[in-house]
Amino acid sequence: MNTFILSKKFLMFISIFILSACKTGEVTGNNTPVIQASYSFQELSFSNIDLSPGVNTGVIEIKKSNGLIVDVEYTIFVPQHIEGEKVPLVFGLHGRGQSSLHLVSQYLTPALGDLGGIIFGFDAPEDSDWLDSSSVSMVKEIIDMSIENWPIDEDKIVLTGYSMGGTGTWNIMTKYPNIFAAAIPVASTPQPWVEVPSNKVPLYVIHPENDDYFLLSDIEVAVKDLIDRNALIEFRVIPDTAHEEIYASIPYLYETIDWLNTVIWPE
Repeated sequence: MNTFILSKKFLMFISIFILSACKTGEVTGNNTPVIQASYSFQELSFSNIDLSPGVNTGVIEIKKSNGLIVDVEYTIFVPQHIEGEKVPLVFGLHGRGQSSLHLVSQYLTPALGDLGGIIFGFDAPEDSDWLDSSSVSMVKEIIDMSIENWPIDEDKIVLTGYSMGGTGTWNIMTKYPNIFAAAIPVASTPQPWVEVPSNKVPLYVIHPENDDYFLLSDIEVAVKDLIDRNALIEFRVIPDTAHEEIYASIPYLYETIDWLNTVIWPE
């Protein structure tokens, strides 16, 4: 076995080990806080996002309708790429009790770094979630700005998230089905937050068998409905795994790279 393959397996093992010590904690569901003020994205702060190769962190600014400026932390993975080449964009939505730093650096980058795309996530402002209309509109604004300012292939935009981020994935891909080449919700269901999930976005659904926050039986119903509506969908169940075991889904998420490259945007 060559050294490159051994190194990749070693890195994945280390990532899984780290994640096992950094579980997301108790899941409290998707009870959206009442947000008294809407947000507007400060485009000027977008230009300060660090696009040097590797995992970078920083702050973007949003302005509330009452005039107050709120800092929102972001984390971005930028691959080595050839100047002039356009790359995929993976937009990640964190779970409740999780941060974009944890999601991108310890979960999405180990799983999807080999896709060769930019991976981006930001913290839902003021402890809101991905069902809140202000957070949803910010995702759309940032994707639009990414296409305009980064070397993004707009035919290769993927939305993904775990737990609360998974429900946000169902929600946002249904609101904006024409943006995404694919969506990868993990450990979540659309019910009761999304009455009729879009069947226009190809889906790769990953779910823990023993998830007691988002029951396997619920996601099976949602998947069957999508199949009946002719959606392009793959469904993977992680055996003997509970909701909190986010690290167990890394190998399953890694397998989506082949699905994306051969099914969604084949050469």
